[in-house]
Amino acid sequence: DPEQSAHKFSAFEEWCEGFLKPTIDTAADWLRPGGVLLWNIADAKFGGKLLPLEQRSIQYATNAGLLQMPTIRLLMSNMPGGNRVKEDGTGTAKNTCLVGGRLIKFEPIFVFLKP
Repeated sequence: DPEQSAHKFSAFEEWCEGFLKPTIDTAADWLRPGGVLLWNIADAKFGGKLLPLEQRSIQYATNAGLLQMPTIRLLMSNMPGGNRVKEDGTGTAKNTCLVGGRLIKFEPIFVFLKP
């Protein structure tokens, strides 16, 4: 979609500072005390480079005064390559967990509380 934020900013750092940070800041500003922000974002690979969307989101949310709570795992349906297992029993994908003996990919849903 030509209207997506990725088209407006030419580099990852510009996108983080021009879109991600202001979006999280706005959400934090609008939350009432005791309000909860559920933030579904996962690190992504582009051109072989891992973009640290998860850590950057946590950084911006905590800098905005939100408290990080335990993360929820949104289990994904089977995805190509998402359930491959390495020799040590861990998954080849970044976010995987064992469910009923099967390795399943998940997306983190970060939970932040406004004190």
